[in-house]
Amino acid sequence: GGCLIGSVFDVPRSIIITDILPPPPDSVSTPKVFILGTEGLEARIKVIEKRTNGKVTYLGTRHSHPCGGGPSGTDEKTAMRLVFVRNYEPTVCLIWTPEGVVQI
Repeated sequence: GGCLIGSVFDVPRSIIITDILPPPPDSVSTPKVFILGTEGLEARIKVIEKRTNGKVTYLGTRHSHPCGGGPSGTDEKTAMRLVFVRNYEPTVCLIWTPEGVVQI
């Protein structure tokens, strides 16, 4: 799992992912659970935003379901929280599965 970094464009309606940050050191990652930590994340995002004059920012999260399956209840709740944290800006939550990538 980790964080998606990129830009949102109103016209055309699109999101460009430019980087994937590794999970912060306080993240929890097991074959059945991924919990994205926060240690140092805000500072790292602020550096990215400053270097790009705010054109590149935190977009959301990514993780995998190696055994397949769609979004869990936790995934759905996380996606809703991220929309709030991102001030209702377009947000991306991606899940890699053996069947393909699922967007929440």
